Amino acid sequence: LEQEFLTHELDKAGIRTVMIYPQSIEELLSGIRVIAGHLGLEERGEAVADSLALAIEDLRYRGDERPSVYLEIYGNPIMSVSRRSLIGELVEVAGGNNIFRELPRDYSRIRSEDVIKADPEIIILTYPGVSSSDVKSRMGWQNISACLNDRIYDVNDLDPDLILRGGPRIVEGIAALH
Repeated sequence: LEQEFLTHELDKAGIRTVMIYPQSIEELLSGIRVIAGHLGLEERGEAVADSLALAIEDLRYRGDERPSVYLEIYGNPIMSVSRRSLIGELVEVAGGNNIFRELPRDYSRIRSEDVIKADPEIIILTYPGVSSSDVKSRMGWQNISACLNDRIYDVNDLDPDLILRGGPRIVEGIAALH
């Protein structure tokens, strides 16, 4: 909604806009090509998109062993991502097995009990103000594998902009998730 409001306001001011909201790697690459086309830089857009696609394929995890991953995008209420989201896809490409493969929406509220039941091996927190000790102190979470093995990563360990923002830096995000 925020982007639609800004787009509308810019259009009223006579400033041409193109709104891109990639929900997958393929949509991100397509969006780069679309933006380049609007700028009259089709060849450059193709080169950037092709280069990113190759870099992503080079980073794609091809092993059989995938740790279970819980990625928390917000803590009050607790929210996570489905595998159909761009962020969920990045976790899978990097070699993780997203515990919330299916959710009602790509970015959705989840129940604490479902995280406990899934027993993730890795927890990734993508918003400031929460630490591993905060997560470990949640009722019932102390026995989750990620908590027991200190495999909780927050914004000090992984710059969330590398995976939350659909842009060329997702390559850095995939590498960091590895």
